[in-house]
Amino acid sequence: MLRFEKVRKRFGNITAVDGLSLEIRRGEIFGLLGPNGAGKSTTVHLVVGLLAPDEGSVSINGLGSPAAPAIRAQIGVAPQAVSLYAALSAEENLAFLGRIYNLQDRRRQSESDRHSSL
Repeated sequence: MLRFEKVRKRFGNITAVDGLSLEIRRGEIFGLLGPNGAGKSTTVHLVVGLLAPDEGSVSINGLGSPAAPAIRAQIGVAPQAVSLYAALSAEENLAFLGRIYNLQDRRRQSESDRHSSL
C-alpha cells in the first residue's frame, strides 16, 4: 500500500505538490494525469524516495519512508519514457540508477564498466 498524508514539496517559490493525501491499496492500479508542471514527476520521485517531502509523509506498506533502502528495494517503477537523463553521460546515468538501487560503490563501478564495454 502507498500512502501520502498531506504531502507538500517546494522548489524555492514553486510549490510542486500541495497537500496531497491519497492511499493506493494492494492490487489497485493508479495513474497520474495532468499537464506539464502539475507535479506528476515530483510525486513519483517522492514515491521512490528520490525526494523527501517538505511537509507530510509518504509510506510504503505501512513500513515507513521509501527513502529507507529496505523499503526502496520493494518498489518497481515503469516510467513513461526511457529512464535516461539527456543532461547526463551514459556513465553518469548508470551511476545515478545504481545509487537509486543502493548498489555499493564498488559494484556500481563494476556494473558501469561492464556496460561501458558493450
